[in-house]
Amino acid sequence: MWNSLETRLLNSLPRIADRNGKNSIVPSVRKLSDEWVERIAEMHDYAAYEDDWDGQGAAALPNDLSSNAFDLASALRANGVAAPSCVVPGVNGSMSLEWLLGEEKSIEIEVTGADSAEVFIYAPQKPVTYWEMRVK
Repeated sequence: MWNSLETRLLNSLPRIADRNGKNSIVPSVRKLSDEWVERIAEMHDYAAYEDDWDGQGAAALPNDLSSNAFDLASALRANGVAAPSCVVPGVNGSMSLEWLLGEEKSIEIEVTGADSAEVFIYAPQKPVTYWEMRVK
């Protein structure tokens, strides 16, 4: 379970509002909630995929990985992080949460195992920032 998320991750992701309620990037808490509901519903759909879901041999998501992805999504939501722009199943049996932030900047968290995820931050004119996270 993702009881504590790294500060550098939380500082990188879009939030509903900063601590004093200013600088809201999401029009309302209701919109945030609705978007999270949509993303989590999509995650449930992807978790039900079986092997070869793409017709080219893609792996189904293992139950423990799906569970880890749901736990991570819940922790992000509980920490006031805006819903990802999209969630995407990986052909290797992973699941990614992606935030598209404009100007070619994006953040991707790829859940790769029952207790692990990888973070990628893409920004123009900068090298990709990457680190691995483990459930604590």
